[in-house]
Amino acid sequence: MLRRNLVKLGLVILITGVILSAVGLFGGDSLIHTDSSFVYLKQSGTYVSNSLNVTGSAAITIIGTSSGPTVYLMNLTNYYDYAAVSNASVAMVSSHSMHPTINESIAGTVEQIYDSIPHGTYYIVAFSQPDVSYSLEVNLLQAAVFGLLLVVGIIMAIAGFVLSIIALIMRPKQRGPNPDELLAQYEKK
Repeated sequence: MLRRNLVKLGLVILITGVILSAVGLFGGDSLIHTDSSFVYLKQSGTYVSNSLNVTGSAAITIIGTSSGPTVYLMNLTNYYDYAAVSNASVAMVSSHSMHPTINESIAGTVEQIYDSIPHGTYYIVAFSQPDVSYSLEVNLLQAAVFGLLLVVGIIMAIAGFVLSIIALIMRPKQRGPNPDELLAQYEKK
């Protein structure tokens, strides 16, 4: 009886964990918008991303190769003042671009993360064809909640699986002979 109940409990925990993981995975995925397209502007000689509209708490992540060109994140005003002008220079653009919160290079891949970005419109600018992808993660608090659901769901699924396996391999409790059966056997002799 205990064994059967433990198997049922393990399966319930396992199924709940899988559901939580799925909600965390697919819910969090809908908060991230990734793109890699750039448009060449002849007038300024720059490559420019699509506009990135930040309306609330958000982060922008740029991932590229270390051998690729340097890319710059600029707000709308600085973009029109310094990057969209004819013959824009690297010095002008780099001095008026935003600085990443995290800028790391690992095994030939460069990742720049800009978080706590103020409300507004932003562009990514490069002076030669960039080989990067960029993503806008909106509503960081909601993304953190979905991430937590994913982790808790995975832990629950593992715990439910382990509990079910343990319950299945448990030996049934050894019972002594039934006194009525012993009496019946004794009387037959």
